[in-house]
Amino acid sequence: MTKAVSVRSLLKPVVEIDDPKDPVRRDNRELSLTYSVKLPSADDSLRVEAQIDGVKVAADDHRLVDAGDTRAGILNIKIPRRDATISVIGYNGNGAGVPALLHVQWTGAGTEPKLTLYVVAVGVSHYKDEQVSLHFAAKDAADFVALAKAQAGGLYEKVIPYPQHESLRDSEATKDAILDALDWIMRAVTNTNDVAMVFLSGHGMTTPDQHYRYLPYDYDPDRIERTTISDLELQDYLTKIGGKKIFFFDTCYSGGILGGRAVDLRPDVDKFANELKAAENGIVVFASSTGTQLSQEKDEWNNGAFTKALVEGLRGAAARPGVPAISISDLEGYVSRRVKDLTAGNQRPVMAMPKTVDDYWIAQRLN
Repeated sequence: MTKAVSVRSLLKPVVEIDDPKDPVRRDNRELSLTYSVKLPSADDSLRVEAQIDGVKVAADDHRLVDAGDTRAGILNIKIPRRDATISVIGYNGNGAGVPALLHVQWTGAGTEPKLTLYVVAVGVSHYKDEQVSLHFAAKDAADFVALAKAQAGGLYEKVIPYPQHESLRDSEATKDAILDALDWIMRAVTNTNDVAMVFLSGHGMTTPDQHYRYLPYDYDPDRIERTTISDLELQDYLTKIGGKKIFFFDTCYSGGILGGRAVDLRPDVDKFANELKAAENGIVVFASSTGTQLSQEKDEWNNGAFTKALVEGLRGAAARPGVPAISISDLEGYVSRRVKDLTAGNQRPVMAMPKTVDDYWIAQRLN
């Protein structure tokens, strides 16, 4: 017999920003905002978080009303010297509610210094398990890093790839090495204005427990859970990055992953992308294909279709006429069109962006 569950036990906080009203113009960096929260139950716990452009920031929370089903408080935060979107998110035992947004227009003196771009790129073509090898995944990672490094001195003052290996390729890309690289970028990025890009190319799968998993070089088909990198691990590292974060993943699937056993484990990309782009995570996601479609690579492209389109777009093909930079939406449009064209419509990339993140420039045109 199924036990009935009350609707109230599933509900999350509803937050409103009462003051200032949206949008607001500011000429100094100190911002105080008054919020109110409606809770499903007077007994609910409440945690309130502030984000700037999808990045969690320190906020002094002075609670004015801290009992009952309606709470209120004042958040004091420091805003950047640029236009920004402030989001306030309330959490109870059921998770994060829908964020309340405030758009801030910077009218003061000065601007933020040029950005720094941090990059981790991983690609595995040749696996320890030779049944599942690819042709261009390792080259995809190397090409992505080369493109990122070429952005230094333009939109970004500096571009910093992972110091241990500019890109982790083939036998370098063990599970431990990939987790070390993710740990590095999580700790390295501390300025909310800076940008982190993480790129994965290789094989991916969804296990019967419905979790996406990336296959490192040394994965073991007999110990999938122990030797792959799960969606939860990736999400944990990515959400803790202290700046803007963009996650690119170009993952294929091979029926040989489990030694030819007849199980459909094609990765469900849409589910994973939507989990990552949840407002509380603040991650912009570009994935090579939709749902359980297979990602393609061909000798004539010298890359996977997605990475070929991605590198072309970031180099300048995605830029609008007369505009020297490429935004997230510019790149989304170009990659979508280009991959569909290359694959005759058999592969459709997906981009997912949290509502707490506004479109922003991510690359300068190079050609």
